[in-house]
Amino acid sequence: MNTKDFAEKYFKAEDEAWYNGNFKPLDELEDLNAVFHLYPPLPDMVGHEAHVRDITNRRQAVSDYKQEWQFLTGDKNLYAVSLKSSFRIIGERPGSTIPIGKKVSTNRLCVGRIKKGRLVEAWVNGSNTISD
Repeated sequence: MNTKDFAEKYFKAEDEAWYNGNFKPLDELEDLNAVFHLYPPLPDMVGHEAHVRDITNRRQAVSDYKQEWQFLTGDKNLYAVSLKSSFRIIGERPGSTIPIGKKVSTNRLCVGRIKKGRLVEAWVNGSNTISD
């Protein structure tokens, strides 16, 4: 599978997890020990189960979640995508300093590394815009 096909399959798996709470498609695409290098002040997230917990916790703490993925480029086992998302904070999120009730818009650049058909490492950097 080429990087664009993998990325598009990953987009659908993320959508399924976020919108429906179904993690089976992500289970098939992420290595159990995948490492997600997140932008400061967030620490690295290590392991597929940590990613599942993160999405599960965030789904409970936000409303009106929307995400839009776009494939940018890929070569061999690396690809780059953009992710724009928006949501409203409705509950406590560990490590978050964003007050409850605020709307958040994100713009992220994500680079993924694939090994044997699974995501093994990802680098995420971006910015948040907070409004009422």
